[in-house]
Amino acid sequence: MAARFAPPMEISRDDYQDIFGSSDEEMDNEDSDVDVSEVEDESDENDESGSEGQGDEPVEWSNRLRNIHVDDFTSPVGITFEIGNEAREIDVFKMFFNDEILNVIVRETNRYTREKLACQALDKWQDVTLIEIKAFLGVCVVMGVNPLPCTADYWSSDPYLGNEGIQKVMTKNRFENISRFFHFNDSSIEPRQGDDGFDRLYKVRPILTHFNAKIQELYKPGKHISVDEGMIGFKGFLFASICPQS
Repeated sequence: MAARFAPPMEISRDDYQDIFGSSDEEMDNEDSDVDVSEVEDESDENDESGSEGQGDEPVEWSNRLRNIHVDDFTSPVGITFEIGNEAREIDVFKMFFNDEILNVIVRETNRYTREKLACQALDKWQDVTLIEIKAFLGVCVVMGVNPLPCTADYWSSDPYLGNEGIQKVMTKNRFENISRFFHFNDSSIEPRQGDDGFDRLYKVRPILTHFNAKIQELYKPGKHISVDEGMIGFKGFLFASICPQS
């Protein structure tokens, strides 16, 4: 069934003004809470400031710099600690990897192990110590300097393949167990995604916080700083093509 509409109602101009009022009539502001005079004054000031700005010369870009004063760079630069003339690499390494952050790794590694291991397996576990964590990190550094096809090769009995130094420091099983439970933060209280305090870098947050503070404490950058493009956040898309003839 087609829709039916009511016929339009005819109304005279006088009747319209009686119902809605005339646009020429001035509104009575006595009963209003809004001070219209203040609004009009502000609008007048904005109009005056706008008209003054229009008379200024337009700003143009230029390669010629003038009337620019740059204060001299007087801040101290370089390292802020004394290392001596006979300092070794390990001495600088210890300034960043000090016992404070290593004890955090010891505590969280042992905590994570107790959370994951069953009672029977936990009885066979021996808590890691500060000295053992230092040895573990030293083994990891040596593995990076002397890479082998697989981790087990460092404990090979073949004298041409195995690393005797690593074998004297730690057994293969102990190294694998520490690697399995190596931890930096308490996973039992990690906020879930969508909860308040969620942090994508929660598992390594203590390490990042420690190193950011240490870097600012132990080294003061100079006047000229080069920022690599890899340090700038990028959320776009990358397109890579491979040319076989290149």
